[in-house]
Amino acid sequence: MTPGRVAVTSMQDDISLMDVFFQQEKAEDGSIFELVNEIARAFGNEDFRFIRRNSVLMIRLIVSESRLEDTWKDIIGETGDFISYNVYSLPRECSDSNFWYSVRMVYEKKEVGLRLNLTARGNIEGMHIDRNFSFGGPRTVETTIIDHKTLFVDGFRYRYPDAYIVNERDGWLLRTHLGELALEL
Repeated sequence: MTPGRVAVTSMQDDISLMDVFFQQEKAEDGSIFELVNEIARAFGNEDFRFIRRNSVLMIRLIVSESRLEDTWKDIIGETGDFISYNVYSLPRECSDSNFWYSVRMVYEKKEVGLRLNLTARGNIEGMHIDRNFSFGGPRTVETTIIDHKTLFVDGFRYRYPDAYIVNERDGWLLRTHLGELALEL
């Protein structure tokens, strides 16, 4: 350890400190959130009829069920069997007319972050791959000591956004552009 630096290692073998935001399970009450779960299961099970049926009229007119399936397979590539999903981001600020949710899709060979835009009625208005999503990051990261309460992770070094590990009254927090998460030490 060099002065002013300290290594931080995840205690779980399969979780990187830099990817932990994507592995948490978020939940909320309401029919829109239930529909997000149904849509995630439909993508995992390749039920494109369900996805298309729950899309806004414009998407249904432009994109056929087979085209949706082909596009999805082109985007995600060879994945293996579907294992599970989790919602890792709930709408922070949303209007009365649409909501953005982020879903982690876990397959045998890869993981994919999917962003869903739903209308207030629960119809899919848009979807795309989350460019912020990551998995398989480093278990150990080198941090720079800013002061006795703050560590800085140079995300560029690991091909991630920058992060801070901050000691506050209630314990240690991981802060990134995605939000804050309490850490157990």
